[in-house]
Amino acid sequence: MNKLDGLDVFVAVVEAKSFAGAARKLGMPTTTVSAKVSRLEEQLGVSLLRRTTRKQSLTEAGDAYYRSCAPALQTIEQASAALQQNRSEPQGTLRMTAPPDIAQIALAPIIDTYLKRYPDVHVDLRVTNSFVDLVSEQVDLAIRIGELSDASLVIRTFTNGSLSLWAGSAYQAQFTLPTCPEDLERHRIIWLRTRQSKIDLMGPAGETLSLKSSGWLDVDDLQTLKHYVEQGLGIGLLPRFDLPNLQGDPDLIPVLPQHKTAPFRAVFAYTKQNFVPATVRSFIDTAADFARGPRKTV
Repeated sequence: MNKLDGLDVFVAVVEAKSFAGAARKLGMPTTTVSAKVSRLEEQLGVSLLRRTTRKQSLTEAGDAYYRSCAPALQTIEQASAALQQNRSEPQGTLRMTAPPDIAQIALAPIIDTYLKRYPDVHVDLRVTNSFVDLVSEQVDLAIRIGELSDASLVIRTFTNGSLSLWAGSAYQAQFTLPTCPEDLERHRIIWLRTRQSKIDLMGPAGETLSLKSSGWLDVDDLQTLKHYVEQGLGIGLLPRFDLPNLQGDPDLIPVLPQHKTAPFRAVFAYTKQNFVPATVRSFIDTAADFARGPRKTV
């Protein structure tokens, strides 16, 4: 076990590429760093580093030792961090990413509940339709729509959703809302430009209603589309998620409510790691509580 003394210092020197850099990272004098590495070499009976007045480099033995020990040291550090997390409430920054559909409709009440439950956590939410690389962008948790096959990620189901037609009360005051699919041809459709040019809605008997842009109004932002629907500019296709605790919008009226797209899945995704951060675990647990809906009392 004495041979483990100084291992973390040796790894820090290699990764910092200098004794001075390692000393700054570890918060100790450079002379102490040098002495610990020398003592480790004496214990192992090999030279790990070639030293000059200006730089140092790994010996062949040092390179092999670093490659074997660095992953083991990382595992030990992760284990220590996990134990610390289990002993305390989640804290620090939770970096998340989500598409606008989820972020603008479903996330606000969940984040509100989460931050009230864990006041020492700061949520940093990045809303984008782009596919964010969780490792390079240092993102802890992603919410994504659709089926994922990335073997480097852990996938947990969040909820299901679908698209359906909605109108505002102001639009209903001007026009009689459609009672059958054929009526849609006489109505104003607000189209979300980022989606495909045609979307199929499934009817109650399995029939297909193909919805196309009417040329009336196209927008490229979901929240703008929702606002225009609420203002009575037309009928829009909006997502709805199977979240019992999610309050409905009183300004929106369902149009042909039995017609909707095939369901899609919203999932949580995070990188595979030996110890999942407490912030990630606690947020997924909070969302799961929300998705289950209000608890029934006997």
